[in-house]
Amino acid sequence: MQRLFNLIKTMKKKQTTLFILLFCMSISLFGQIKQQPTQQVLLEMRDSSVIKGILVAKQGDTLVVETKLFGTLSVKKKDIKTMEIIEKETPSDVKKRFENLHAIHNFVSPTGIGLRKGEGYYNNTYLFLNTGAYGFSKNFSLGLTLMPRQLFFVATPKLSFRVANNFSLGICGAVGFVGYGPLLGGYGVATIGNRDHNLSIGVGSGISGEYELKSPFFFSINGQIRLARKVSLITENYILQGHLLGVTGFRFMNAKSAFNLGIIYPFFPVFDSGSPFPFLGFGIPFKIKKKGKVRF
Repeated sequence: MQRLFNLIKTMKKKQTTLFILLFCMSISLFGQIKQQPTQQVLLEMRDSSVIKGILVAKQGDTLVVETKLFGTLSVKKKDIKTMEIIEKETPSDVKKRFENLHAIHNFVSPTGIGLRKGEGYYNNTYLFLNTGAYGFSKNFSLGLTLMPRQLFFVATPKLSFRVANNFSLGICGAVGFVGYGPLLGGYGVATIGNRDHNLSIGVGSGISGEYELKSPFFFSINGQIRLARKVSLITENYILQGHLLGVTGFRFMNAKSAFNLGIIYPFFPVFDSGSPFPFLGFGIPFKIKKKGKVRF
């Protein structure tokens, strides 16, 4: 009888030890699950609204997204037009990171990514060339380029479309005066990638005053790579009149402004010299929030 009692006592000790071990493992596993990196997503809904937040879970035909202002939302997949995964990161990283609002253009040329409604930017090059644009809808924006003390005025309307995730198309126009006569031109661009990393291929044409083009078209291959939170590498390369002209450099940015620094490398005489020379500029993006509409 005493042996049976000792056996039961020993089994109880083993069960207690096993229970404690399993309990500790469950706490450790729960902690690991809780700290797993999540995804920050940008959802464009079919009703043209935009939802930005952290993707918490996928439950059948529903996505659970945690937003900053409205808490946790359950979104049906059938109501989503496009979904862009910004980057895999923890919630603390999301707070530190800011959206690249400068991705709508490279140093000079536009990308297929367009301005959203209520967004705009001002860009200055060499202190005397001024460019600005404003988004009147999710697909249409209008820009102006001015050069003081000279008859240089160009309006640049742009239609942009997000065709699929990480693929956008832009159709741009140019109408105005450039000193020696009227300017009329067009430019089409296809952009693969997101706001941080993208590649754009474009083709354009135009006529201007008394200047006769030997070739009616020019081509471009441009790209952006976000090297760090506040630094992007940018390159623009053009085939124009049978020659190659390019500019490569860096964009130092934050959520409110950007400074562009690069090197222009002409492979044909420009300004009576074929030597490289610096490119300097800065940009300021802005948003106009209208009453009655909430962006999140």
